[in-house]
Amino acid sequence: MINCRTLIFITCIFLFSCKKNFSTGISNEILIVSSYEDSLYSSPTIYNFIQQKNKYLPLEEDYFRVKWIMPSYFKEHINRPLILMLKLNNPNDVTGDKLFDRIFENKLDNSKINFIKNFYALEQSIIGIEADDVIDLNSQLNNSKQKIFNEIDDKVFSLISRKYYKKPKNHFIANKIKERYNINIFIDHEYQIIRDTNNFLWLGRGVPSWGDPYRWILIKEIDECVTPLECLNIVQDTFNILDKSSHIKISSYDDVESYRYKYNKNYFIGGSYKYYDIVKNDGVNDTVPKVGGPYISYVYNNENSSILVIGLINNPGNDKMIYLKQLESIFRDITN
Repeated sequence: MINCRTLIFITCIFLFSCKKNFSTGISNEILIVSSYEDSLYSSPTIYNFIQQKNKYLPLEEDYFRVKWIMPSYFKEHINRPLILMLKLNNPNDVTGDKLFDRIFENKLDNSKINFIKNFYALEQSIIGIEADDVIDLNSQLNNSKQKIFNEIDDKVFSLISRKYYKKPKNHFIANKIKERYNINIFIDHEYQIIRDTNNFLWLGRGVPSWGDPYRWILIKEIDECVTPLECLNIVQDTFNILDKSSHIKISSYDDVESYRYKYNKNYFIGGSYKYYDIVKNDGVNDTVPKVGGPYISYVYNNENSSILVIGLINNPGNDKMIYLKQLESIFRDITN
């Protein structure tokens, strides 16, 4: 018969072993797990599907980072935040199929695309994709494309937000924004006010020599814009009034580097920008290109006003995607 002390000890061991930690890893990395045989046949199809190129960056950059491992190494990576498990019934194998079946043994239906949250760690998403062969795999991916990318995007934004909000907040700037524009936005302590005028508030941060790229946030109250084209024109008009000694030109509405989408009845509009110095050349103004990079803008419609928020990044020769997603995540979380 088990005495009380032993029972308490066993209970403590059980509770400790079941406690889950938060997932750890790169915010926009997808860990793909499959057998060698399945990866051999499916890798071109998976890479074409997952490794989208970010068309609106001045230089193409991977939208997601992809890491592929065999099932035998999975134990070392079980706490990764975003995992894609792949199973092909043809060719048949043992290691990959066994791991896949164990994780998805309690799936609710016969769907070949399944999602599990927080299986090994908190803030974790595991996507299971099962197919008869490569042809069926391509069909499954195309049929569930939006569903899969919604799951991935939601997880990426969640991870970025969780990491960013651990930074100390600049309460002075955040309070100033709340008083003037009646919105709540998280601004970390590294941001400083560059210009504060009646028309806009311009913030900036960055020490490239320390690995902290230049980032700027501009906030301005605008007239309501109904269409993405109207919003983009307002973004360009805003840049036109920033500084008489310089000029910022953004990619046009139909440019391949431009993009837009609707989020909570508000518009996200992004693309690339180029920053020019204006110099006198024989008495005529001329523009000299200086820097460039990606930008993201968001129109937040308050009850009585519309607020334009623009973020820009300058990080030549280095990753820009994760910083762009960080700004996008901050803007998504704006409230009034």
